[in-house]
This record gives sequence, C-alpha cells and structure tokens, in this order.
Amino acid sequence: MCLNTNDLFNDEKSNTIQQFIDNMPTSIGIKDFTSQYLIGNNFLAKLAGLSNSQALKKRYDDELNWQAKQIAH
Repeated sequence: MCLNTNDLFNDEKSNTIQQFIDNMPTSIGIKDFTSQYLIGNNFLAKLAGLSNSQALKKRYDDELNWQAKQIAH
C-alpha cells in the first residue's frame, strides 16, 4: 500500500485510513519524520498502555508505557 502522509491531515481520507488500519490483524502505526505517531490501531495502543488509538497521536515511543517491555522482563 502506498500512503501519502498528507492524507492523514484530510479528515475524510484520514477516517478511511484509520478504518483500514483498525481492521489489520496486528499492531500497526505510522510515524512522521520526527518519529511522532500520526496514526495507529487499537492493538498498538494497548501495547503502548493506552486506552485507544486516538491517544497515540502526537506521542513518541519514549512517552509510552509499553506492555511488551513489561512482558519481556
């Protein structure tokens, strides 16, 4: 899939992309060039210790409480 990240700032296209990502059977997220999350699905949000995918937006990995890290310990 080819994605123009500018589409994430267009509400109509962003909703379509969010629906597509939400239906993926695994965790997935898209970051900008600064590694800030633009979009992600609920699987990824749960791994990051968040309640839903909207809470991922504008966050960086080091700001998140990764569940996978806790499981690994």
